[in-house]
Amino acid sequence: MKKKLLLILFILGFIFSVSAQWIIQASGFATPNRGIRYICAVDTNVVWATAYDGSVQSAPEIQEFTRTTNGGALWQAHTITGYTGWGLSMISAIDSMTAWIPTWNGAGGGAIIKTIDGGDTWTQVTDTEFAAPAGFPNVAHFWDANNGFAMGDPNGGYFEIYTTSDGGDTWTRVPQADIPNPISSAEYGTTGLYSVVGDIVWFTTGKGRVYKSIDRGYHWTVSATPNTTDQLNIDFKDANSGIVMSNQSPFNTYYTIDGGTTWQLLPFTGTLYTNDFCYVNGADSSWVSVGADITGGNAGVSYSNDDGSTWSVFTGTDTAQFLQVAFPSNKIGYAGSFNTDAVTGGMWKYAGNDFPTDSCAGFAANFAQSIDMVDMYVSGQVDFTDASTGSIANYYWDFGDGNTSSLNNPTNTYDSTGTFDVMLIISGPGGCADTAYSTVVVINTSFISENFEQSGVKVYPNPAHNILNVNTEWETGTIELLNSLGQCVYRMESTQSRNVIDVSDFKTSLYFLRISNSKGATIGTVSIVR
Repeated sequence: MKKKLLLILFILGFIFSVSAQWIIQASGFATPNRGIRYICAVDTNVVWATAYDGSVQSAPEIQEFTRTTNGGALWQAHTITGYTGWGLSMISAIDSMTAWIPTWNGAGGGAIIKTIDGGDTWTQVTDTEFAAPAGFPNVAHFWDANNGFAMGDPNGGYFEIYTTSDGGDTWTRVPQADIPNPISSAEYGTTGLYSVVGDIVWFTTGKGRVYKSIDRGYHWTVSATPNTTDQLNIDFKDANSGIVMSNQSPFNTYYTIDGGTTWQLLPFTGTLYTNDFCYVNGADSSWVSVGADITGGNAGVSYSNDDGSTWSVFTGTDTAQFLQVAFPSNKIGYAGSFNTDAVTGGMWKYAGNDFPTDSCAGFAANFAQSIDMVDMYVSGQVDFTDASTGSIANYYWDFGDGNTSSLNNPTNTYDSTGTFDVMLIISGPGGCADTAYSTVVVINTSFISENFEQSGVKVYPNPAHNILNVNTEWETGTIELLNSLGQCVYRMESTQSRNVIDVSDFKTSLYFLRISNSKGATIGTVSIVR
């Protein structure tokens, strides 16, 4: 779904008083008042950006973008032909010639388009994907010339997400079983609001949730922020640390240090602007925020060198407008604005030394495990998948039961019950090191699970993915699922011998299944995996 754009008055008269670190550049658009909707900085020299009409509220969508290959000394603006009336969600580029844009049709449906000649020509690389009326592509991201993913609003009851390994020539939709369901028909994705660190992808929804994939979009989990009603801007500095911000007043901002599993309100001092923010690549703990609402006192650029705890305004920038921001390095950054004409205004470039270099920036340990609780009666095996970022030379795993490993994606089989602390330590060049932790709970329910067989209850499949079938020898009774703490998370009154339970919203874990009627009760275990 389209990202909300504020109506911002076009003001350029004060640009010459801006801090010396920020240099005004001509974005190249011939039509006045072209604002920058989205920036993709491939590196410090190659940058692409899409535009919108900032002259009036609810202006028609335009199909324009600009590109520089020499650090902004020259920006060349283009118009994409053949898509009049379509919106450009964002842009993803891998070099000066190759880029992809997810586009949406106001009448319904959308497509991914691609250029390999610097934007002179564009080819549609999707066919039946994002079909009308519900199809709406929000994001397309490519790691290289071949591997990418695209995300759209829910279509057919679940988020429309695709992966490609041939540059977009063919797309494969991610199965519903690998994507947590939307919480309601009103939950959707948002254009351009996502973040990537290495192979890890996060995107936010209009209900304040954060979807995450550690394998370039093939499998997904979801977490909830304290905000349950708004679109959220998002960016991560490494596999663990990230920030989200609501796009509605009072613009509540939250942070995570565990890869997005949990979110807490970000306490800060100073000025945190609300138009956009980003992590400064190559810096230790530096972030930049921008604002463009001069009449509301929310215009300028601020920065933080302590992961968002304190924010300082670049001197003089509070008299100018800054729309979107991207920092490909700690020395160079770009921020969009509004132009006057083809040779005046529209883009800002930062060239300064305010952000200390961190040789270990982006080096972070992180991993996923196939299940949090295992039952030795079924299997004590747990698979661990590395999701760390950075140039990693060595892995050291401690599974908490005396076993260790130096593999990047190891497997461990537990043979005793208890709660085990798992630790991953990674190290790399220059003394970079980081550690991530988790726990595995191991139980043995052989004496419990035998009750199913003795009571004539059939439960399948086990492990279950989306559907759990429960067949009994009676037609009236109560079926309950309990979590590892003994709390009832699902309950139904059954009036038939064959029962189907939808477990697609349950997280990966071990559950207790309790079936009871007037004659007694039986209990056993089932595993649910995503």
